[in-house]
Amino acid sequence: MSAETAHHHAGRALRPEPAPEAPHTVHAGAGRGRSSSASSDAEDGHSRAARHAALGPGHTGSRETARRFRRAVPAA
Repeated sequence: MSAETAHHHAGRALRPEPAPEAPHTVHAGAGRGRSSSASSDAEDGHSRAARHAALGPGHTGSRETARRFRRAVPAA
């Protein structure tokens, strides 16, 4: 499922927020109970996870959280 996927329910569709002033997608990562700073660039989190994995064999897990802003509109 892509970030552009629309979800439909009860005559409404949930779509990416179209307003130009809407916040961009925000990415944050975590591993071993520690969180990283949020960024609008997913590659920042991927780079942090790769650097963390390089610390040793026990450092292989990472979690990414993405917050995307949506708007509910009448379904077409």
